[in-house]
Amino acid sequence: MKGLAEKLMRKILSFWFFAISLVFCVGAFAIGLYRFKMSGELSIVPSDWATFGSYVGGVLGPLVSFVTLIAVIKTVYLQRDLLESQRSELKRMVKLQNDTFVAQKSQSESLAAEALRSMVAKYQDTILRLIDQQLSIQQRVVDLMDLEEQKTASNRDLSWEARTKAEKNITERRVKALKIVDGLSKLSMEVAIAEYGSVSELRELVENKLSETLPWLSKSQFSG
Repeated sequence: MKGLAEKLMRKILSFWFFAISLVFCVGAFAIGLYRFKMSGELSIVPSDWATFGSYVGGVLGPLVSFVTLIAVIKTVYLQRDLLESQRSELKRMVKLQNDTFVAQKSQSESLAAEALRSMVAKYQDTILRLIDQQLSIQQRVVDLMDLEEQKTASNRDLSWEARTKAEKNITERRVKALKIVDGLSKLSMEVAIAEYGSVSELRELVENKLSETLPWLSKSQFSG
């Protein structure tokens, strides 16, 4: 914009230089012509000088007025071009600022989304480790029930009623443990495969599922 203003200023100065040069040349030509037609020494009569002044004024006056008018019109047009150029430059700068703002906003949103995905992924890993831990515990419970069932079946000192009661208790505990294993396996699959928009969304799902599967588990263990 500064370069454009300087360019227009040079145009104005160039025009004024041309106009002044034209007036000067016409004035010199008029004086030379007067001198050529009215040959002789310089007059000392005031009326002769008055006549000469009227002549010069009559020749240069309209020319100066015309040049001044043209200069004013030229200056107005140049100023209009300058204002139009400034307006275009301002629009370009506003567009550039808007594009920069949109790009920065998009970059910020991308970084925020990436940070959110990272947080959710870390929380998923934590939950999956907790589920794997509980799965291992429940699997050991099932193995222990199998071992107790074998011991009970091989114990000849137990009465039929005691053995039946013990086997029933073992079966119930095994079924309960297997049910927990099944619930934890399904939860692990859901946590690993599904996509979540936030940590709170995943936390709510895990809390609800674990409260059903492992009601004795403290929420502080998986609230993150």
